[in-house]
Amino acid sequence: MKTVENYESIRRDFFIEGLSIRAIHRQLNYHRDTIHKAIVNQTPQPYQLSEPRPTPVLGPHKERINEMWKSGNRSTLAHYSRLLR
Repeated sequence: MKTVENYESIRRDFFIEGLSIRAIHRQLNYHRDTIHKAIVNQTPQPYQLSEPRPTPVLGPHKERINEMWKSGNRSTLAHYSRLLR
């Protein structure tokens, strides 16, 4: 995982020392895409899913669970027994 310090060293090498992306790649052993990201962004960007993870087991029941939850019934045992029907 790249930290702010890693990004800082990449940006320092590129902007202050004038090293090329290829030279930074050889010196610090980071992928050139990572170096490009560090040059564009001052801090590492948090990981984000491009699309939600699939839920094959719970997926078909999500709407029904949300309806039961919104109705005010907070008992998990009651939710479970209703889902089994």
